[in-house]
Amino acid sequence: MSSYTIFICGGHYAPAIAVIEKLQKEVAGLRLIYIGRRFSFEGDNSLSIEYRHLRDSPITFLPIISGRLSRIVSLSSALSLLKIPFGFLQSLFYIIKYRPVLVVSFGGYIALPVAVAAKITAVPVITHEQTKVLGLTNRIISRFARLTCLTYGSTEKVPRSAKTEVTGLPLRESIIKPRPSSITGFGDPRKPLIYITGGSAGSSSINKVVLNSLPELLKNYRLLHVTGTADDCFYYKRLSQYRSRLETKQRENYKLLDYLDYKNVGDVLKKARLVISRSGANSIAELLYFGKYAILIPLPWAGDYEQQKNAQILKEAGLAVVIDQNDFNNTTLLEAVRKIEKFKKKTVTLKNSSGLELQAASVLTGKIMELIGF
Repeated sequence: MSSYTIFICGGHYAPAIAVIEKLQKEVAGLRLIYIGRRFSFEGDNSLSIEYRHLRDSPITFLPIISGRLSRIVSLSSALSLLKIPFGFLQSLFYIIKYRPVLVVSFGGYIALPVAVAAKITAVPVITHEQTKVLGLTNRIISRFARLTCLTYGSTEKVPRSAKTEVTGLPLRESIIKPRPSSITGFGDPRKPLIYITGGSAGSSSINKVVLNSLPELLKNYRLLHVTGTADDCFYYKRLSQYRSRLETKQRENYKLLDYLDYKNVGDVLKKARLVISRSGANSIAELLYFGKYAILIPLPWAGDYEQQKNAQILKEAGLAVVIDQNDFNNTTLLEAVRKIEKFKKKTVTLKNSSGLELQAASVLTGKIMELIGF
């Protein structure tokens, strides 16, 4: 067994995979083990994006069952909390079995039992926060982590006792250097491309409104619509049925997927005229990197209004129209599309827009190597 085994865990998979790519490329002799959720949500049978990506890779994937720290008191939240001790015991077993020299956390409820088990067994922990407000789990982990890495220097709710450093938000290699693909080579190339996504699990709210707006959108655009894999692909099936009834030219201009490999996201973003999506921190960073126009529908129940704050970054850069989910319908969507078409093209990069750094993956990798003395 390698003397340099590193556990990587957490719910923010995009920055995690960016760091994994950098570690694999720059450091020989490491054994990387990812501890994560097998399914996207509690009680859902759709496979998580991290499980899909890593199950056939050289990186060992260890599933964990744990519960969320919820701000809402309910029966379901109470039952979820009861899973945390089980997740801790799983984590303790994994640490004893594989003997990691470091745990690298990317926040989220999955990371908490792993980090606590590491603390009890004297394994050092480094954690990363991708949003402008330190998440609830990271507020706990940062109190005993060797280092808490921040995307923003102005990150809110950081404990005074936490040792912090601003590293930026790691971007995947496939975003920084998109590989050419044929995925956008459909329909009439003279029509601009709209990329629609609700994230890996998808968004029923976005899918529903897009379904009602398809006749108008397809008049002037090609659509690449990724519905996500949650809800037993309910909207993917409905939209597939709708697509089959379209006339040939419209059908050719509408590409429907339930899942998009993360290695192709960079190429899609590069070629899209407009993106319709949620406003997770990683999505905002990728949109800023490409300077893309977007219609953003922040997830309303994200903690500390996280997604609303993320969306403001792109709005203030002059690249986005932000629509509250309660106001999101086919009328407001089409109005937003028309409004964005009147925007003047702006040149915006990560470095000049919000303090985000392009070399974050390298910086964070360097901090990891310093901590283990490699």
